[in-house]
Amino acid sequence: MNSPKSSTILHAKTLEEAIEQYPEDAARELERLNFEEKMVDFVAGAWKYIDPNPYKYGWHLEAIAEHLQAVTRGEIRRLVINVPPRTSKSSMVSVCFPAWTWAQSDIGPLSGPHVQFLYASYAQSLSIRDSIKTRRLLESPWYQRHFGNKFKIVSDQNTKVRFDNDKGGYRLATSVDGALTGEGGSLF
Repeated sequence: MNSPKSSTILHAKTLEEAIEQYPEDAARELERLNFEEKMVDFVAGAWKYIDPNPYKYGWHLEAIAEHLQAVTRGEIRRLVINVPPRTSKSSMVSVCFPAWTWAQSDIGPLSGPHVQFLYASYAQSLSIRDSIKTRRLLESPWYQRHFGNKFKIVSDQNTKVRFDNDKGGYRLATSVDGALTGEGGSLF
């Protein structure tokens, strides 16, 4: 799988020189930085890998993304998101948020590929659905092109319910009647 090619543009002495000498690499690096900085743009870029329906921007997606970014920065410790059904809350929170968090270059307690996620739904089938979508996103050519050098999914723990990466992060799916005894996590 491809990794970001920022190393070629590092040979340039200025941004202008990088854009002139390596326009495709410079454009890809700027796009990657934008996806990493703004979760709402990350979701827009990732959308076709998680949902067959076209992406439709809405102000509420920006609000959800800004609050999730604040969680990653440690500014919000408890967050409840109340929006009507079918407004992309699961796609943002349960599918894209772990992938976006693991893509972060600024490593902190709640950002980077070491973050551990526990996701619970009222139904195990919904938890598994979103876990599968997250894993498909992580394995997509789009994600690998932009963030493929940050971590790898480990082969010995790669199931629908739980998958781990080689940096200590994982995503575990359960339901309210499921068992989590002995499990921990950074974000629930």
